[in-house]
Amino acid sequence: MMAGHFAFAAMVKSREKQLPLWSLMLASQWLDVIFVPLFVAGVERMSAAPGTSGYGSGVFVIPYTHSLAGALALVAAAMAGGALAGGGQGAGGAQGVGGGL
Repeated sequence: MMAGHFAFAAMVKSREKQLPLWSLMLASQWLDVIFVPLFVAGVERMSAAPGTSGYGSGVFVIPYTHSLAGALALVAAAMAGGALAGGGQGAGGAQGVGGGL
């Protein structure tokens, strides 16, 4: 699943050469980057579906990172962080981080 996200980042990079590749790679995985600490803290959960086993049998409860409202909030946070870090100018600004989301 990650390959498709990274492929999209590479496609954007081929068209927007001024954006750093690292920011596009981070943007393509941003929701999952935030998911990990929330999962470790027990805020978001996963468990095996009853009567199943193996890969793909997980039931995920991820309302903060993978809901529409949560994703929009995380994009806004990434753009605000990019604007603060880079002043919204050049490849390191908000467009470099939030523009790939």
